[in-house]
Amino acid sequence: MNSTDSPFDQYLAGDKDALGEEALRGKALFEGKAGCIQCHNGALMTDEKYHSLALPENPLFTKDPLRQVSLRYQHYIRGVPEEVYRGATTDMGLYYTTKRESDIGKFRTPPLRYISYTAPYMHNGVFADLEEVIEFYNDGGGKGDGKSPLLKPLDLTEDEKWDLLEFLESLSGDEIRVTPPELPKYAEIENANH
Repeated sequence: MNSTDSPFDQYLAGDKDALGEEALRGKALFEGKAGCIQCHNGALMTDEKYHSLALPENPLFTKDPLRQVSLRYQHYIRGVPEEVYRGATTDMGLYYTTKRESDIGKFRTPPLRYISYTAPYMHNGVFADLEEVIEFYNDGGGKGDGKSPLLKPLDLTEDEKWDLLEFLESLSGDEIRVTPPELPKYAEIENANH
């Protein structure tokens, strides 16, 4: 088993029966009306670019002090000015690297290969399942400044949402399990100066 055994890969390799009718309709939506292919394209289904989706905050942030401390420490070690990180409630994305305000909230488009096994979704884990992700995009993304102009309400019907889900699930084959290697036992490193 490998990462190219998904029904979608089998379809691309010539097995036209690898995708059912719903997944084929979902593929047409992905490439057309839903516009997913604008950012999710290529072999890994990612444009490798950075976009802001204006994601909602994960409610766990306000309930878990450890998440708050961890996020603020992340801001601190990445050189965010104190007046910014003290009140920040979100991961700042590409801003950490560029320090340009226009890059706050931009994240690299994730690949969609084997997406069935990568929940929760989005950089902050705000969506528990793919149905929530589809609903978010159907609504046109989040409600915030700097949101990508590519995000617009999709007006998908319930049947179209189901078809899109079927296609997304076709991007995953059987779950890949890896047996961890046996690591060497811990040993002290001898001081070379002795």
